[in-house]
Amino acid sequence: MQITGASRDTVLRIILVILIILTAVGIFIYKNSSLPEHEPVQSAQKLPTLLMLNTSGCPYCQIMIPILEELREEYKGQINIEIIDVDEHPEEAVKYSVISFPTLILLDSEGDQIGRHDGYISKENLVKALKKVGVI
Repeated sequence: MQITGASRDTVLRIILVILIILTAVGIFIYKNSSLPEHEPVQSAQKLPTLLMLNTSGCPYCQIMIPILEELREEYKGQINIEIIDVDEHPEEAVKYSVISFPTLILLDSEGDQIGRHDGYISKENLVKALKKVGVI
């Protein structure tokens, strides 16, 4: 089968259109799959939020995770507590200018930062600090 000049141009145009469509689909898939999975929890009621940004290689972070999980249950309805692994969500470390781990960031009910602590803090001292600023 021999392709004439006009037929060859038509085949090339079809191939070009298919390549453009495949490229667009590829870009769409890439952009949708690279969206961050973590979105801060937005409660129906406006509560202060305590964020802990950690990394899996940080021993003090691993000690604090169960403490924050206990506080999450003890003060449910008074404060939101979120634990963010920056290995999975590096954009959060950039967003909050984190340079050491663990980093605790206290946000008021409007999402404005009202407190920050770098490093380990005991459960007792954390509760005292949260009571001092009136969030629990």
